[in-house]
Amino acid sequence: MNTRYHFKETEDSICITGYEGMARILDLPEELNGKPVRAVGSRAFAGMDSLQALYLGKTIREIGSFAFYNCRNLRYLSLWNGIQAFGHGALRQCSALQEMELHLLSEDYSLLRMVLDCVESSLSVLLHDSKGETSRLVFPWYLLESKEDFEARAIHVSIEGAGYTYREAVRKNGVDFAAYDNAFGRLCSADPMLAVEAALARLAYPYCLSPGHQKRYQAFLQEHRVSALDRCLGDGENKERKTKIQILLKNVSYQPVEIQTAANLASRNGEAELCALLMAELGGSGSKKQAAAFSL
Repeated sequence: MNTRYHFKETEDSICITGYEGMARILDLPEELNGKPVRAVGSRAFAGMDSLQALYLGKTIREIGSFAFYNCRNLRYLSLWNGIQAFGHGALRQCSALQEMELHLLSEDYSLLRMVLDCVESSLSVLLHDSKGETSRLVFPWYLLESKEDFEARAIHVSIEGAGYTYREAVRKNGVDFAAYDNAFGRLCSADPMLAVEAALARLAYPYCLSPGHQKRYQAFLQEHRVSALDRCLGDGENKERKTKIQILLKNVSYQPVEIQTAANLASRNGEAELCALLMAELGGSGSKKQAAAFSL
């Protein structure tokens, strides 16, 4: 069989142990040699600098230790919660990882917590649950430090950032959305711009979002509306930016001069679609005079 994957074969399954060459996107096969791929071996893709996006099939049940260690350009990960064992350090030093998409075959969220415990940096997670509901949750960064006090014979633990509190909202049988939303105040103090991302994500996918928490997210974005709009204009792919700006415009009241300033910025950056979106918010999308003023 012609394949660039290295693998071990048992009587009824396949374990992928490596890959020959470089690839920017890998969609791991669900079957090799007529047998289901059940595992990714230890250090199978460790140090694969070319890898940017990884798709793990629903047949996989085990991820070996350090399987994707130091894949420093890996930005996106898609997987299913059929994975029952997630090895130590599997995603360690994947410093570019920003987004994960998790498909739930059952109401077992153990895999989500295992991944979050492995990733201390900020991670945006798109969840598709077994009931057909979708939510996007931003899990902020955190830093856990332990210092031993020899004189007192004690270990002192300190936690920086808001991410640990957010991760505690993930339980084996689901996400405690109330606990997740209650952590927002700490995030606002620790990292206001990341709080913008978290607020936008919850408003975009308001699954189990209470009216009180919705108003809190909206109030925060209203207070930080200018910096939030600036961040959306300069962050991520164009499609993602457009979606975030649409959410902002739906939930926040802007002064015309604020929208006009943002449209000017979009124009200077050559972002015709974003410029048109902001012009429409001004009510000038049909005005030749305004169209000329913002002409690209």
